[in-house]
Amino acid sequence: MEFRRLISFGKSSFVVSLPKSWVRRNKLKKSDLIYITEKDEEIVLSPKADSSQEEKKSTTIDIDGKDYFQIKREIIPAYINHYHTITVTGKELRDRAQDVREILHNLVALEIMEQTSDRMVAKDFLNMERIDMDNLLRKMDVIARAMMSDSLMNLEENNYENLKQRDLDVNRLAFLLFRAVRYGLNNPGILKTYKCTSLDLLMVYQMANALEKFADETKRVARIKRNWKLTKVQQQFLLPLCQEVEKSYLMSMKAFYNKDKELAYQVAVRRRPLIAHVNEVAEKNLNSPGMIYLTEKLKDLLSHINNITRIVYAQHS
Repeated sequence: MEFRRLISFGKSSFVVSLPKSWVRRNKLKKSDLIYITEKDEEIVLSPKADSSQEEKKSTTIDIDGKDYFQIKREIIPAYINHYHTITVTGKELRDRAQDVREILHNLVALEIMEQTSDRMVAKDFLNMERIDMDNLLRKMDVIARAMMSDSLMNLEENNYENLKQRDLDVNRLAFLLFRAVRYGLNNPGILKTYKCTSLDLLMVYQMANALEKFADETKRVARIKRNWKLTKVQQQFLLPLCQEVEKSYLMSMKAFYNKDKELAYQVAVRRRPLIAHVNEVAEKNLNSPGMIYLTEKLKDLLSHINNITRIVYAQHS
């Protein structure tokens, strides 16, 4: 903590100097506007956002000798860290262009502008000031609900490929939210536009992460159903558990939207008895690998739901 002395300025004002490091970090200069927000007994200062002065960053990624997942692990962080131009190069690009295009196309507002046999250039056309994080979280929730319904409530149908595509949609939204959070942390002036605080950014990151993982698990449930056919009796064992998992998820999201800490506690209390019931079903079906895998996925889903409830009662305690 740093102390600054309050100085009288004329008959109606007081002045306090700002740390030079803060001024430089926020790229401020003489006569720039600064937002002043009163919050209880505190005053919060934030710089005025100015996207026109934003530095346009670029990066180059060489894919030679790297597998698909390593290439993906390098492209996605470049996107999240707000690189405006991502150039992919390599002698192997001629044969792997389809893989690279697939990764780039799964990132919002990133367009391929140039391509040769050994070079591909993607540019970002996203206006970060127009990001609506609440709306993006709601979109993730809508997709996750539909995936959950199709995966858990219909134990006979093989709908894995359909859920796999919808999971990609959830991932696209999650990466965009991760990017918005990183952008907000690096550019405090945008928080006024986002109508949030740095603490809100942490909550957005946690929620996007929890929803993305929840959608992943529903997709995996569908994959297990595809690979292991369940008997009618096994489906009758599982369906009530699936319905309880769905109920917990819907309660947790209602608690999140309504900022209802007590409802979040209720969801958390439901978790242990549900897991105990899931374990009982698993023990009765030890000879069925499909049932064992599915009960483990149900416990994973309950764990991600519990993470959502933690966000609610930590944020509003």
